[in-house]
Amino acid sequence: MFALESSDFLNFSVDHIEIFWTIKDYDTLFRWMDGDNSHIREFEWYTLEKTDKIRSYQYKITFWRDNVPVFAWYRWDQLNMYIETRDYFVAYGSAFRVHSFPEILEFIETHLNLDGSDFFKKRKHHSLKRIDLALDIKQDINDIVSRFKELKQKWSKFFDEKWLLQTYYIWEKQMRKNKALLIRIYDKIADIYQKEKQLYYPWYLKEKSVTRAELEFRSDLLKNVKLSQFLDKSFSFWLFCLYIWKHTKLFKKFENNDVEKLTRLDKRVDMDDLHHRQLTRNRYVNTFLWYAKKFLHFRWCPLDILIRENIFKEETIQDIVNCFENGKLNRWKYVDGMTQKNLKRVFADNFEKQDESYKD
Repeated sequence: MFALESSDFLNFSVDHIEIFWTIKDYDTLFRWMDGDNSHIREFEWYTLEKTDKIRSYQYKITFWRDNVPVFAWYRWDQLNMYIETRDYFVAYGSAFRVHSFPEILEFIETHLNLDGSDFFKKRKHHSLKRIDLALDIKQDINDIVSRFKELKQKWSKFFDEKWLLQTYYIWEKQMRKNKALLIRIYDKIADIYQKEKQLYYPWYLKEKSVTRAELEFRSDLLKNVKLSQFLDKSFSFWLFCLYIWKHTKLFKKFENNDVEKLTRLDKRVDMDDLHHRQLTRNRYVNTFLWYAKKFLHFRWCPLDILIRENIFKEETIQDIVNCFENGKLNRWKYVDGMTQKNLKRVFADNFEKQDESYKD
């Protein structure tokens, strides 16, 4: 079984970025773009094109430069009474053929508002939705895929009309079922011809075979990552190797113990035990409060929604009833008074302190 050498690599780079950010002054910038008669305008070095009727979004603005689509911005939409999408910005793979990564990062920091917040440091930051790391290898796709281990997790293969292997997926492709990581192995030469990208990759066409190994990191793995970290190509490469080692020994010559796996938000948690896990609890509460404030903004009461959907504990309702005085809820009594839930919290906190004291 052979292992890859650095001489087998044609290129390694960040290839796609998606961020939950909002364009600054978008209402002014896109004022005269209605999607029908005036759906195109100029902005700095770019030609902007508006496209309506985008699934789950009001519209999309595509940024073209030299006839190449490099960026796009999706405007949120209200899907139903309770759920809305979020604005997000995309830097396509083609953007990295037109701009350097630092130039793309400068554009983002100049023209987009920060859409995330650090709960502990009380400051704004980006919220990464997706980032792809792509490694192009001068080997045939069948030789590469044949050296991956037998898989227990979700995987799939796709072939062309001649039954030649085109794409090999590891993990679930659908975003709603997998918010962590997707590994994609595909024939890059075939992809270039199929998508008519010969202009972007002319030197690739001189190679007999090129296989792209692509890691698509998704939101659950990007909670604590800054986009600027990926400016360090060494960090990006070692991170790529770290996540692909599990599946193949092709990269066994590339190892760096200084790079650790990304911290993932743990969703497998008992909600009754969250007070023992302050960090995870704060994340859940922060997310819940964000949605609750959105509901209030649209004049919906989050309590009304939860009660109508039967999402509550009976002791909560009993505490609310016991805290009513003169037809009104005494909020102070509910928050700090002798309610069932408050007594439980006091007992749990005292038990935890005693447990820590015993360990010491």
